[in-house]
Amino acid sequence: RTYQGNVIMKKYGVIIAATIVMLFMAACAKKTIEETHMPATLSYLENFISGDTEAVRLDTQSSFYITDLNMNLDEWDSYSVGDMIDLDNDGTTELILNGPYGGMYLDVLDDQVVVFAEGEGTAMELSYVYYDEACWIVISDTAHAGRILHLFTRYSGSDTVVDSFELKAEFWNQDGNDENSKFTYRGETISMEQYEEIYADIFCR
Repeated sequence: RTYQGNVIMKKYGVIIAATIVMLFMAACAKKTIEETHMPATLSYLENFISGDTEAVRLDTQSSFYITDLNMNLDEWDSYSVGDMIDLDNDGTTELILNGPYGGMYLDVLDDQVVVFAEGEGTAMELSYVYYDEACWIVISDTAHAGRILHLFTRYSGSDTVVDSFELKAEFWNQDGNDENSKFTYRGETISMEQYEEIYADIFCR
């Protein structure tokens, strides 16, 4: 009996050991698969941040490295690495570079880092807002006398625009907007009350 008991114990010991090895191998395989399928966009953007990959502006096809930008935080026109957020509603995150006039938004297309939105001056201040269950890229002009203008663009992937509209107030002969100003939403003239309601619905959530 003692001999048989030892045999049984050894048999179960081998089974337990084999099971542990199999579980360990499965865990390693799972880790390898997860590492292999690490989001490509993240790795490309990380390479851009580290200075190993250049970025290309979609509108001009000009390229630059992050080291080409002014990264001196003491200067008004400097850039810095910001948040990673899904800005184009495709389920993956894009990179925000904080900078002048709202900075720039970068994504990865066809194995290349691209700039798909960028602030370009006081009449083209870049920002984003969550509205109507999506992220919208906003270009604003609030610094010039006689108008307040916001242009909204909704993407589905940074190379595909699915919707866009403007929200605008014009008061060229006045110090500020009132009921006599001209208000426009999606190309249609609206009242001041409608303008304020839409503005609040978009920006004051």
